[in-house]
Amino acid sequence: MNGKTPYEDVERRIIEYKRITYGKILTPLSHMLWTSILTGQNTNSMLKSISMDTLITTYKCRKVKKLLIENMPQEFSAEVKETLPLIFGGTAKYCMGLRKFINDIDIMLPRKIFELLYQKVPKADRLYQAGERGMKINRLEIWESIFKRDYNFWIHDSVKYDNLLIISPFLQLLMSILATSVLKPQKKEKQKKDAQLLLKKIYHKTYTANELKHLL
Repeated sequence: MNGKTPYEDVERRIIEYKRITYGKILTPLSHMLWTSILTGQNTNSMLKSISMDTLITTYKCRKVKKLLIENMPQEFSAEVKETLPLIFGGTAKYCMGLRKFINDIDIMLPRKIFELLYQKVPKADRLYQAGERGMKINRLEIWESIFKRDYNFWIHDSVKYDNLLIISPFLQLLMSILATSVLKPQKKEKQKKDAQLLLKKIYHKTYTANELKHLL
């Protein structure tokens, strides 16, 4: 990436991405994502009003919650109960109907809670990837930050389900686009495919078929 951080590179990546997906439709999307990074604005208000929870499948969220409880060690439960874990990545895509199965459960916690748990896990279970700290516990992958942005950034516009937060589809889309900057070719293609499906889902929920015809 020639010394650039993913966030310095994001606008160019989104413009590049335009060539492989919806064409003109990505111009407002590019502006929306870039503005949300710089100002923390509510992304929902930048397009037509859309209820984010319509993009989330409730029964899949129930399954994620059950797996989270089953895989969270008892000695960690007190700390985790103090916050709302943020579900993101492949697990969030499952909740959005983009993935058929769950492998690992990707969650993010506030830095303070993350640090308490991080000190408890054996060094062998600690993860370090692209400058980000995480930990692997049973089927859980718990992260402190992604692309140098922590829990407080990624919870914007998230969807609350019981005692969980599901990352906003808009920010999951941003995360997938950024991931294409750093992943190996095989994983990059998977992220591109997921992003295309998610973008299609967002716009079909936001615009009527007739409006889409004029946009494309």
